[in-house]
Amino acid sequence: MGCGSSVPAKGPGPAPRPAKGIDGSVITLEGKATNGNGGDGTIVATVASVVQETSAVKLLRLRVPTKSVEGGEFAFRPGQWVDFYAPGVDKPGGYSIASSPGQLARDGTFDVACKQSRTQGTSHWIHDGAKPGDEVRVRVGGEFFMSHEDGDAPLLMVAGGIGISPLCAMLETMLERSSSSLTTAGGARGEDGSDANGRGGRRRRHLRAVLLYSEKTEHALSGRVRDMALRSDGAFECVFHRTAAGRDTVAAKAQFEAMTTAELHAHLQSVGMDLGLDMMTKPELVDLAVASLTVVPNASSTPASPAKNQKTKKPKHQAEEAEQWDDSDTCGQGAITRDGRIDKKALGRAIDRLRAAAVSEGRSGTDVVAFLCGPPKMSDAMEKTLLKLGLPKRSVRLERWW
Repeated sequence: MGCGSSVPAKGPGPAPRPAKGIDGSVITLEGKATNGNGGDGTIVATVASVVQETSAVKLLRLRVPTKSVEGGEFAFRPGQWVDFYAPGVDKPGGYSIASSPGQLARDGTFDVACKQSRTQGTSHWIHDGAKPGDEVRVRVGGEFFMSHEDGDAPLLMVAGGIGISPLCAMLETMLERSSSSLTTAGGARGEDGSDANGRGGRRRRHLRAVLLYSEKTEHALSGRVRDMALRSDGAFECVFHRTAAGRDTVAAKAQFEAMTTAELHAHLQSVGMDLGLDMMTKPELVDLAVASLTVVPNASSTPASPAKNQKTKKPKHQAEEAEQWDDSDTCGQGAITRDGRIDKKALGRAIDRLRAAAVSEGRSGTDVVAFLCGPPKMSDAMEKTLLKLGLPKRSVRLERWW
């Protein structure tokens, strides 16, 4: 459920357990009816802004009535989703909340990211009809969330595609808490980075969270993720995994429109796709053809084969990069991009870094908690790998929206 997928939302289900706020206080989540909405647990929210996040993802900011926030009638835990009832659409969509409860408390807004779908009515409305001022109905749900206690543990986040949404909410919540509570390297420091005696500048914090984020080409919410990494002063790092070294969809569409029919069919044959002679009359087949143009060979990942009997040796810096990931990999920016899928080595490396940081911070008894959100096959594979790497099952949390 959630994550901006095209899967219809479930019913209200059992009432969620009381949640703890950033300060540890209990907040209610019953979703009582307000503003004459009836007794279905939904409340009215107003579209504040609509942003084209990537070629296939739109980001909505929704505003909730002040009294619904202050009265506890609308509240959520980082990682939960909302049933989203769009005007004129029979069935609700389920979308994970991509912002923190702290944002809701500050200005009464929350964000959802929606991936375009031609078969889901809510997605169609968001991408083709939503505009500021429109009213929708929402209701909180879901058992995938980061608790107050989870936020104190070293966090490993693994996202696939639009599964980044709930993890963004968790990471933002962690950073909001850490701004006043994290111990920095070299002792406690003030907001300006000075120590108790006013000496010294900003110091890097101990690593507390690593995000491994896999997508074919365009990573939704990447700007938000990079901003969090920069603001964290070393507490959060991200590796963007690009599974298809490619070009953006805009460029692919331009190439598609410039191709002759013969050129297009020759290309489709070369990539093993037979879409039929009438493909231009079917939008879904046109989309597949454009998508096939977004993937291009990556010269850096497919080097030419060496001559026979010729020995090759990787440059030292490449060999070292393949074996370890240190602060220099992020170039001080908190995020790097790698070609290839998230594998056992990437997961193990992230766990080792988080555990080492916990030991150096004096928290050796606190082990890693992992949150996974992505396509079914990916999430299942990541869970199995993490269990093989020694994480207990209770420490591996999955969002299953399928």
